[in-house]
Amino acid sequence: MGYTALCLIGASSKRARSGTAALEFGLVAPIFLMLVVGIMTFGLYFGSLIAVTNAAAEGARASVAGLTDTERSSLAVAAATTTFASYAPFLQSSLMTVSAQADPSNSGRFQVSVSYNFSSYNLLKGSSLFPMPVQNPAITMSVADAGYY
Repeated sequence: MGYTALCLIGASSKRARSGTAALEFGLVAPIFLMLVVGIMTFGLYFGSLIAVTNAAAEGARASVAGLTDTERSSLAVAAATTTFASYAPFLQSSLMTVSAQADPSNSGRFQVSVSYNFSSYNLLKGSSLFPMPVQNPAITMSVADAGYY
């Protein structure tokens, strides 16, 4: 074999290797992208769960300062809304719901409930490729008239 023949063989194997890399990328890229989108979606879900828990705890903590149920309710809603607003780049305060009221099942206690509508963040709605969070995060905190117990 001459030098020219060896050069031609080397050129065709380079093209074959680059074609193999493109084929492997085409097979792996969709799986990788689905994994990245899933990680982002579940990360947002767990972040919103932490934000809801923190907002409910701060609302319940603030409600202790009130003397009447109306005052306690306004303090709790204001504290929960302010706390949740600190997560603003990732979560929208408009999707949060806060309710603060006397605990109907236990007199002498006050409860603050915070929920977040997470359905707008589900990036793969209707996808059956892998499970997505379907439940909206919701937390209820309860405090006694004199504080937590």
